[in-house]
Amino acid sequence: MTPSPEAQPEPLVTHRRVALAAPHYLATRLGEQVIREGGGAVEAALTAAVALTVVYPHQSSLGGDLVALVRDPAGRVASYISVGRTAQGLDAAAVPRMDDRIAGRGAHTVTVPGVVAGWVAIAGERFAPALARAFERASVLARDGFEVSPGLARALADTWPIVGADAGMRQVFGRAAVGAGGDASAEPLRAGDRLVQPQLADVLELLARDPLSFYTGEVAERVASALAEAGSALTLTDLAQHAVDTSPALSAVADGIRWSVAPPPSQGIAFLAVQSARASAPAVSLVDRSVLELSMLAASVRDARLGDPAWAGGPDALTLDGYLRDMARAAGALDLAVERPSGDTAGITAQDSDGWSVSIVQSVYQTFGSGVCDPGTGIVFHNRGAAFSLEPGHPGALAAGRRPPHTLTPVLGAAPNGDVLALACQGGRAQPWILAQLSADLTDSDIPIETTLARDRFVFGGRDIGEPGPTIAVESADVPDDVREVAERWGWRTHALGEQVDVAGHVQVTRMLGGTLSAGTDPRADGLAVVS
Repeated sequence: MTPSPEAQPEPLVTHRRVALAAPHYLATRLGEQVIREGGGAVEAALTAAVALTVVYPHQSSLGGDLVALVRDPAGRVASYISVGRTAQGLDAAAVPRMDDRIAGRGAHTVTVPGVVAGWVAIAGERFAPALARAFERASVLARDGFEVSPGLARALADTWPIVGADAGMRQVFGRAAVGAGGDASAEPLRAGDRLVQPQLADVLELLARDPLSFYTGEVAERVASALAEAGSALTLTDLAQHAVDTSPALSAVADGIRWSVAPPPSQGIAFLAVQSARASAPAVSLVDRSVLELSMLAASVRDARLGDPAWAGGPDALTLDGYLRDMARAAGALDLAVERPSGDTAGITAQDSDGWSVSIVQSVYQTFGSGVCDPGTGIVFHNRGAAFSLEPGHPGALAAGRRPPHTLTPVLGAAPNGDVLALACQGGRAQPWILAQLSADLTDSDIPIETTLARDRFVFGGRDIGEPGPTIAVESADVPDDVREVAERWGWRTHALGEQVDVAGHVQVTRMLGGTLSAGTDPRADGLAVVS
C-alpha cells in the first residue's frame, strides 16, 4: 500500500539524527525507512535519488545526469560531475536545428546518461550496499505502482502535445482510453491515476546486482539499442567510456560562510559570483546591487563563457575573480541578452548528526527530456545536448566527445561554528538565482525554512518563459518597485504572474544550525522533508 504524506513515522531504532528533503513524498518515505534501519545522510539521499527516477520521471530518470556535493565529517567537500559526452562519432553538422539553436527534442539531444555512474561514485565501497538496496526498493515501487502526483500530472498535460508523439511515452504514461485515431494511449495519465512501470522495475533489479551494467553490461546493450533505434549516434563504446569527474568543490567565503559548488561545466560558479558580489561592494560597480541585477549579470557571463573545460577554448580561466571582472564589464556594456531555458530537475538534500552533508541534483533537463522513452526499459532519456551552442568558437560549442554547458547547481554552505546548509533545486538555468534569493534567510535560525520557501520569487528570460522578449517575471500579484527599476534600467519588460509556478524552482533544504537539524521542501512540488 502506498503511504501518504500524512503517514505517522514509526519509532526510531537508531540514535543518529538525519534530515532529508526531496520533491516527492514517496522518495522521502523510502529514505526515511533507511534512516530507521540505521542509515545516515548519504544512504538516505541515495535511496531518495533512485526513487525519484520512478516517481518523478519528468524531472529525473535513469536516462538523465547528475551533479552532487558531499561534505564529510572532517569538512572536506567533494564534487561529483556525472555529465555525459556526445558520441565520439557525432556528425555535428547533421544535428537537427531549429532557428538558431539545436532542436530541443529527439534522440540527437541525448548525451551519455550519467546519473547511475554518479550514484556509484558517491556510494564508493562504503555505501555500495545501501545503493544496491536503493535499487531494490525503487524496483518494488515501480512494479507495485503509485498514484500520479499533481506535479507529474501537470508535466504530462503541459507537454503531451509534444512528448505524446513518442510511442514509448504513450505506452508508459498514456491512459487506457481510445482517442479519435484509435490510439489506446491518446491521453496522458492524470493526478490520482496509478502508474505501474514493470519494464523499469526489471532494469532496476539488474542494477541492484551490478549498477555499472548500465555502461558495460546487459543494461548497456539495451540502452544502446534503444538509442540507436531512436536515431542517436551514441554507441556501446560511448557508454563504456563514461567517467565521473570527482574533485574538490569550488568554494568562496561570503559573509562568513564558505559556499561550495561544483566546477565547470556546471554553472555553480555563477552562484559564487552572485554571493561574492553581494558581500563585496567594490566587486561590481552598480548603484543597485540587488540579487536580481547581480543574477542577470552573472547569467550574461555564464552564457558567453561556460563549456567543457577539458577542451581547448573552454573556460579554463573562468576563475571567480575573472567572473566578477566580466560581470563588471557586462554592467558597463548593458550586455544582458540572457536566456533562461525551462528545465526539469530533482534536488535531494540530507544531513546527519555524524557530520555528513549531501546535495544531489539530477535531471532530464527539459520536462521529459528528449521526449524519447524506451518502452522496453521504461527509461526516459534526457535532452542535455540541446544546451550546446551553435556559435563557432564558443566554449560550449557542439562537437563530438564533449560535455555540454550544465545547469545543475548543488550548493553547500558551512560556517566556522559548525553550521551547515545544504541546498538543491529544480529550475533549469535559473538555479543559481533561485538559491541566491533564499540563501541569506536560510542561514538565519530565527526564520523557519517553510517561511522562506513559501515566499514569492522572480525568474527572468524571454520566449522560454512564454514572453515575447526579455522579461522579469515575479510570482506576486504586483511587480515590486525595485524590480521595476532594474527592468527599466536594462530595457526589460516586467510581468506579475499572480501565482507560484514550477519554473520558480523546487528548492530542497536541510540545515544544521546551532546543533539543531531541520529540513524543508518547496510547496511548489510534491515533496516531503523529515528529521528522524
